[in-house]
Amino acid sequence: MTDRLAVWLPKLLPGAHLSPNGNQKRIPQLVARDKRQMRADVCLGLLADDGVRARSKPFTCAHVYMELRWWKRIRGRNTYLPSDPFNAGYALKAAVDGIVDAGLLPDDSYKYIDVGSVKVRRVDTQDEEGLLIVISEIEEAA
Repeated sequence: MTDRLAVWLPKLLPGAHLSPNGNQKRIPQLVARDKRQMRADVCLGLLADDGVRARSKPFTCAHVYMELRWWKRIRGRNTYLPSDPFNAGYALKAAVDGIVDAGLLPDDSYKYIDVGSVKVRRVDTQDEEGLLIVISEIEEAA
């Protein structure tokens, strides 16, 4: 049986300055702020989960799947709502750092994450917005 952990973080969306497309001015201080916020929110959200707290050790090598669910675009909203999974992956890099900070992985290098994947999904209600993180143990990378 594969060791697997799934955690739903409701209402958690990347900050507006994490868009890799540069639709707004990419001010380094604001990008850094949004990265720190995403990292902290993911770490704290994971640490609040019973399944995470019950773990006695980090994953040895894992597949990390993240599904970003957002409701609709609202002008002036201070979040980034990507429709492109590769752009979402860039925006969610800080979320991987939060997974490491929560102690679920020793590091985010190739030694511990064999593969990662991101899915973007538009949902029907604002209550469905958030980030699903699924971490599955796999055999160590070569």
